[in-house]
Amino acid sequence: AYPNWRSVGLQLELSFVPLYEGGMLADEAISMAYDAGFHLEVIEQGWAARTGQMLQADGIFFRD
Repeated sequence: AYPNWRSVGLQLELSFVPLYEGGMLADEAISMAYDAGFHLEVIEQGWAARTGQMLQADGIFFRD
């Protein structure tokens, strides 16, 4: 179901709360990357609301 990706790594913006209409949440993005043969290596802090709640982060994935 996924294209024949030749990439060895990828960076995905992971949203932990709905921010955009139709936007993908972190669990969906991580699952899609795993299904395509990538594993999560690093999470880099994105931005948080004034409350300190983490809203987004970047996920760095590498091929298994």
